[in-house]
Amino acid sequence: MMFFSYQRGDRGQVVRDIQQALNTTQAAGLEVDGIYGQQTDRAVTKIANYQNNSSRAASPAVFTEIGIPQIAIADISDHQYKVDFHKLRASGVRGVIIKASEGFDWKTKKIERFKEAKDAGLLVGAYHFGRPDLHDEDDAPQIERANFDEVIERAGIRLDFLPVYDFEKGDKTRDEWSVHYCLEWKPGIIYTARWAIDSLAGREADHLMEAGASLWFADYRRGNDKRYPTDSTRPWAEWSLWQHTASELTEAVTDRHGEPSKIDMNWTHRGRLRELLQKGCKV
Repeated sequence: MMFFSYQRGDRGQVVRDIQQALNTTQAAGLEVDGIYGQQTDRAVTKIANYQNNSSRAASPAVFTEIGIPQIAIADISDHQYKVDFHKLRASGVRGVIIKASEGFDWKTKKIERFKEAKDAGLLVGAYHFGRPDLHDEDDAPQIERANFDEVIERAGIRLDFLPVYDFEKGDKTRDEWSVHYCLEWKPGIIYTARWAIDSLAGREADHLMEAGASLWFADYRRGNDKRYPTDSTRPWAEWSLWQHTASELTEAVTDRHGEPSKIDMNWTHRGRLRELLQKGCKV
């Protein structure tokens, strides 16, 4: 399930986006409060009726009608045995973020994937898995960033997405070191989850905002009807990219036996996609 419909009773930032878009495109006159109530439902239903859509929900078709089409972004690592990027694009995926490096010296063994993804017409990004739990040298963040930059230089492409720092490992007894490490790496996007912010950043969580990085938030759906993250994104006010599952089954990714394999899948929409991209990147 790459995309989600929103309905009466839902809350949060996507509902605010829907309300703002309804005001802009339909002159709906809604209060932008993030609560999908009667007035929002009425405005969405009017569009659904116009589309001869039996659903009263804010479906992907409604999102497109009000100018905020939903966008699927996959992320992969060397664990995915084989990836057909053309099939991935044909399935509705718009971009892919590939694991480039980890720690001081681990580098992807499948560097050709960056160009293959670009040639398939996908927006391409890269992430680094940080290891502040292994290194306490003053220049450790810079060494890790250099490892990442070396991979991207070898890949021979211009990344569409800003550089991503994967914040999942840290010194659980020193919040300030884990956060400092993250800030010194200077990412454009931070990938993390509520548990990592709480256990690795702890009392220093607010300092994560000093990086000025957009949030790529992992909060997996707990059932097929989940339409938005249930965990708080603080210290960020909002997420720019939501990883909603680690088990999207697709024929575009296969295992050693040629059978469909699982990948992580993420969700955003056009307005928030711009927060994730390098300057000058066209979408």
